[in-house]
Amino acid sequence: MNDRQKYTNLYPKFISGLVSQTVTWPIEYSKIVRQLPGNKDKKLFTVLRNDYFKYGFRNLFKSMIPHAITSGPRVLVRLQTYEMLKGSEIGEQSNVYRTVLAGGIAGAIEGSIVMAPSELVKVMLINHPEYSVWKCVSEIYSQRGFFGFYKGMTSTVMRHTINQASSLSMYEWLSSRTNKYNSLVTGVVAGVFSVYVTAPFDVIKTYQQRNVQKEPIRHSVRNIYINNGILGFFQGAFLRSLRVGPLHSIMYFMYDVLKK
Repeated sequence: MNDRQKYTNLYPKFISGLVSQTVTWPIEYSKIVRQLPGNKDKKLFTVLRNDYFKYGFRNLFKSMIPHAITSGPRVLVRLQTYEMLKGSEIGEQSNVYRTVLAGGIAGAIEGSIVMAPSELVKVMLINHPEYSVWKCVSEIYSQRGFFGFYKGMTSTVMRHTINQASSLSMYEWLSSRTNKYNSLVTGVVAGVFSVYVTAPFDVIKTYQQRNVQKEPIRHSVRNIYINNGILGFFQGAFLRSLRVGPLHSIMYFMYDVLKK
């Protein structure tokens, strides 16, 4: 691949990330609502209905703002880093160990640089629907300073490292064994597979990022176990699979189409 092709490929990565993340946002919102403490014994529909009657649709779209702003850059960082470390484009044959390693490193970089701050603001806006985006950002900065935006970064990076290592390697493995329209199907399978591998880290991340106060990971793990038992670490996994499966399918399919 020449330099011109490398820069041309940035566009489909950015657009595929923006579209896939935005289209599947309502399910992400519902997943976080399900994972938040206090919602264990409440029906999801009841919680969403109460939010709607109290705050209207604005709360749904307000909490999507940090998610939408970073969706394009985060997928761009992920796929660009992955292809650079792998040494070839997505879908091209490569050593399985190199694929897993490249996916894990790409996920770690994406999680630490782009995702951690946006995930914190997103979860706080859902947990505190009375907040505006500006109030949420201001509170984080006034109480914790710049590094306060990286609260929950450890669990975010752990989730995303394993998530991308499993998702990208599974996608590559399936792609070599299916037809030319594989991205729609293999994207779903790879996405759902990664959800259940990383479900505990996703729940821990939500617990840590629900407010601005500092909370060690061990406290979050203990609270999840005490309140919900072992199954608490998989809370919201089904909703997340309903989102991540189509998300990866849309992302890989759009990337394949736009880069041609």
